Amino acid sequence: MSDPIFVDGLRVFGPKDNQPEWLKGSLKITKAELETWLTTAPVDENGEIRIDIKQSKKGNWYCQVNEWRPDSNYSNKPAAPVASEDALEDIPF
Repeated sequence: MSDPIFVDGLRVFGPKDNQPEWLKGSLKITKAELETWLTTAPVDENGEIRIDIKQSKKGNWYCQVNEWRPDSNYSNKPAAPVASEDALEDIPF
């Protein structure tokens, strides 16, 4: 497992006690720092960077690059459902 890659110039904050329930958190972007980081950031084959928002054991929120990639045996396709003939007879169309 490689060392975690943190996103320079992007800070995340969890909700505050006095915020409405629908507000889950906030981000703070330091433009120059983020632009510099993006020039060397690890991108996938689509030119995208996946970032996870995490919470440390001390309660601080942070952003970390998600470097997970499926191996050659991984299939993202759901298994085809198997229906019995009895179940097919119950379909209303």
